[in-house]
Amino acid sequence: MRTLAIVNLKGGSCKSTTAVSLAACLGEKGRRVLLVDLDPAGNATWWLGAAAERGTYDVLVKGLPLADAAVPTTARRVDIVPATEWLARAEYELKDRQALQKALAAMKPGRWDYVLFDSPPSLTVLSVVAYSVQVRRTEAAKRERAVTARAAVVERNPVQKSDLSVNVSDKSDHKQDTRAAWTPCWTPGRKTVTWPRCWTRWPKN
Repeated sequence: MRTLAIVNLKGGSCKSTTAVSLAACLGEKGRRVLLVDLDPAGNATWWLGAAAERGTYDVLVKGLPLADAAVPTTARRVDIVPATEWLARAEYELKDRQALQKALAAMKPGRWDYVLFDSPPSLTVLSVVAYSVQVRRTEAAKRERAVTARAAVVERNPVQKSDLSVNVSDKSDHKQDTRAAWTPCWTPGRKTVTWPRCWTRWPKN
């Protein structure tokens, strides 16, 4: 499931138009889309012909699951969590700014392919909620891709037993044991793993 928050502090910048058009286009392409209307004006809700007594306010303030608040729309494969007249009060009654993030985490995976967020045209709590959800999910996706890439690199360059063996050699000149071992060195952004030789000396007992 991918998320996309459409945020702009200026009004009249086609945020709702972009959200509705993108949701409809994804639905025509066979994707299942959930549009979360965080704009108290409710333009996206009106354009998609949705009407319900429960909506985004109930998700943020009352902890209603997104799946229970979603209603079908006139667009194919597009559902919406509508903006009701109570949404304007959410800025004063919202106590947990992570409520939307928690609702996404608790949502059953596989129901929707995309979740879009339409935000209000000002720097309000609702805009911050939409933006913070997108930032957190983007960072989590980056970490997941980094872990996957690192695992793929290690799989392509397996550690050999001979690389981890310890060789002991007597040196008569300095009377110390020299033990050589291979240590993996992975640099972020590189596609290969290098194995520089790290030498460590221990004095004899």
